[in-house]
Amino acid sequence: MRFFQHLRGKLTLTYALVTGGVFLLLWLLLMGLILSLESAPRGSLASAAVFENVLNDLEPYLVTGDVDGLRTYLDRWVSGSTLTISNESEALNIVYTDLIYTAIIDPEGAIIAVEPQALPLNSPFVEHLPPDVVADATHAHREQQALLGAEGAHRDESAEYSLVPAAGGHTLLLVFGNDRSARTLQDELLVVSLVVGIPLLCGVTAIGPAFGWVASRRLLRRLTHVSETVSTWSQGDLEPVVRDTAQDELSELGRNLNSMARQLDGLLATRSELAALEERNRLARDLHDTVKQQIFAASMQLASARSVIRDQPDTADGMLAHVESLVDAVQTELVGLIHALHPPALADRGVTAALRDYVQAWSERTGVAIDVFAKAERRAPLAVEQALYRIAQEALANIEKHAHATQVQVKLSWQAHSLTMDIHDNGKGFDMTRPTDGFGLNSMNDRLAALNGMVTVESYPGEGTRVTAIVELPDD
Repeated sequence: MRFFQHLRGKLTLTYALVTGGVFLLLWLLLMGLILSLESAPRGSLASAAVFENVLNDLEPYLVTGDVDGLRTYLDRWVSGSTLTISNESEALNIVYTDLIYTAIIDPEGAIIAVEPQALPLNSPFVEHLPPDVVADATHAHREQQALLGAEGAHRDESAEYSLVPAAGGHTLLLVFGNDRSARTLQDELLVVSLVVGIPLLCGVTAIGPAFGWVASRRLLRRLTHVSETVSTWSQGDLEPVVRDTAQDELSELGRNLNSMARQLDGLLATRSELAALEERNRLARDLHDTVKQQIFAASMQLASARSVIRDQPDTADGMLAHVESLVDAVQTELVGLIHALHPPALADRGVTAALRDYVQAWSERTGVAIDVFAKAERRAPLAVEQALYRIAQEALANIEKHAHATQVQVKLSWQAHSLTMDIHDNGKGFDMTRPTDGFGLNSMNDRLAALNGMVTVESYPGEGTRVTAIVELPDD
């Protein structure tokens, strides 16, 4: 059953149901048309109209009194115990078996021709009928009315007697064995339709799935090409394009996807440029707020030391010691910035080890206690680890500048299909209903957008701040 869950299976089943269903509907309509035909009493040959062609053939012989011609015609018409009736186009032949005899009765009721030669010629036909049929047969012959399927006996066997009016007051008499009691025109047509229709239905039902299988191949190949191209895009390579030269809805979908890929490529390039620009701006701010100020202070101290070094060597020595501490601070700050630009051993050791190294240096510099916890740790794609590392850096930079915290916790938790990083401080917090400048939530979300991730911030005045980053992980 899994085959029919795929597109090819669904198309194959659809073609089979449509072709078989349409044929079955037409066949049922044909059956209904056959059953709606004028029906005759059970046991009859159908109706007198069945013999219209035969009566037209007999008319010249009956009008001219050509008895020899009548007998020759009957001899050609009857073949042993079989009677065959054809329509004008001879497209439909109805064969009646179990014929006992057929005879031509003249207006006076005498038999003038019979085939097979079962009765004496020129004898009254009523003498050869069973008693229970004589009255009806005599009335039908005298009034020139049709009598179809009258049941009686013939030589101690059940039989059916039918009389059909002919030209010049003559009557056509047919006697059949009762084994064919239900063989009407409807019966013959139904048998033909069943014998022909059932094989045709099976054939059409078999052709439908074959046609569906063949017809779905090209469609499936085109959809597979689209799927493979989109899958390549999802891995970050937007160079491939959907190539479909057809002019239908599927090719239009391919063109729209190509246009979307080009726009997405442009957006990614723009976002990359903006991210690089934002990173440069952040570094510029950090250099301006720390390194530049410290170097300026060291420069001022050096100038002061030079001015008093001869007259007040002790004072100059204290100033130089202060300059030395400022240079150490600058060195520490530069190490932190270099560390931020290039996380050590992230690709080899993983995000947890890299964060522990970073927060240790951050804690030593800021004097804020910080702990890193990892739950169900395993390696994640490098792009995911780098994005979380950068977000942790931005969050810790915000804590250093704004939070006035004394304790920070960083928790990493791996789930089946995601990785969560939670950074919580015990700082002063802030009112989230009021706009803030410089927190960097948008830049954090931008880092995770391409990785199907997001960042949320929860903070209240006096209760600290919690930054939570969640990113999806691939199955492998």
